[in-house]
Amino acid sequence: MGYYTHYKLEVHPAIKGDMVVPEEVIGAFRKEYEEAQYALNEDGSAEEESKWYEHEKDLAAFSKKYPHVLFILEGAGEEQGDAWKFYCVNGETQDAKIVTTFPEPDMERLLGAAKEDPQAEAKREASDAFDHVKRMINSTPGLAEKLKQELDI
Repeated sequence: MGYYTHYKLEVHPAIKGDMVVPEEVIGAFRKEYEEAQYALNEDGSAEEESKWYEHEKDLAAFSKKYPHVLFILEGAGEEQGDAWKFYCVNGETQDAKIVTTFPEPDMERLLGAAKEDPQAEAKREASDAFDHVKRMINSTPGLAEKLKQELDI
């Protein structure tokens, strides 16, 4: 049965200004390594997952034939979270596993939402309207005393 991985290969100049024809390099790689023929299309993409257990060893060895090319092999395995990149230049390699991070909670927003009274906006509007009426009454001479008498306050 085995473990299946979805592969993708990119090739780039390792030194700025160098020229690389990706299809030629990938084509030569596919000719030399049978598993690469099954795992990759001519352009380095893949339509299907495949088993290719020696991909790191194969790519490291092949990269020595193209010492000024950066090879980037990406893989996504069957298991959740099994995603990686493998970088290679002239036989030197570097692995990079995917890192999943979650942001810390926004406590100001979370606590603000929890503390907010659902009727707070209506209460603020009523208070503002009451303050406005008080200012109008107090700004009209004698109206405050007349209302106090009428309301028996």
